[in-house]
Amino acid sequence: MKQGDEKKAIQRKRNPNFLNSILMITLVLVLLGLVGMILLNAQIVSKTLRESIRISVFLRDDLNEVEMLQLRKKIEAEPFVRSTEYLSKEDALNIFKKRYNEDPGEILGEYNPFPSSYEIGLLPAYVNTDSIKAISKRLEEYRETKYVKSRDVVVARLNEEIKTLGIILVVVSALVLLIAATLIDKTIRLAMYSNRFIIRSMQLVGATRWFIMAPYIRKGIINGLIAGLLAVAILCGLLIFSERALGSAGFQEEYLKFAGLFIAVLLLGLLISWWSTHRSVGKYLRMKLDELY
Repeated sequence: MKQGDEKKAIQRKRNPNFLNSILMITLVLVLLGLVGMILLNAQIVSKTLRESIRISVFLRDDLNEVEMLQLRKKIEAEPFVRSTEYLSKEDALNIFKKRYNEDPGEILGEYNPFPSSYEIGLLPAYVNTDSIKAISKRLEEYRETKYVKSRDVVVARLNEEIKTLGIILVVVSALVLLIAATLIDKTIRLAMYSNRFIIRSMQLVGATRWFIMAPYIRKGIINGLIAGLLAVAILCGLLIFSERALGSAGFQEEYLKFAGLFIAVLLLGLLISWWSTHRSVGKYLRMKLDELY
């Protein structure tokens, strides 16, 4: 065998075959990233549901157009307001006809019993039972207000369901993170197992601890980087597919959070690969010769 071939053979023996570990780490990181994407999507859905909550401010019938516009400006100046929409008496009547398939005009004639109103959209942070009550009380103080209708029961149920879902997702995420770290650690330790005698041989000829560990740690970091990049590429593809399939604009508003998730997945792959490789090599350096068999 030529000298060059011998060096290549020795190099192949010294460097573990990390192909299987790269694939395993990639799959585990993709799983972890999917859980993170589910959490972010849950936040988007939660935000959308909160933004769908409205408070109806019904106006007195004797208000003129100027007074109604002044009231709208005052309402829009409130810190809890996200949007306002004006519904005239005719709009309210048409909504009633469409919803209940009945026409009050058959009984009341031309009289329209429905008041005009402002439908107020709230900022998500204010969509909770206590804030809704305080906001309703605040809106009732305006002299132009006839009465205020809030969705206290709906808000209470929504917050309770969001809280329950959040707890479940956090627990699942913690379990997946623990499983992911364990699987990656076991995979790298298994890949390092075939090199235990090479590590011991280098130790016996006087190689320093760092001299022995450095090539393996460098290789582990490179493989962790490769696995992380592959996982991020897969997750980006899934995100783009989901956005096109669902046609949701909420993804666009949260791109920075998704980018942060992908960076976290990449860094996690690097960190766990470095830690597991360092721990595995250190373990074999501390073992006695008869413990290697």
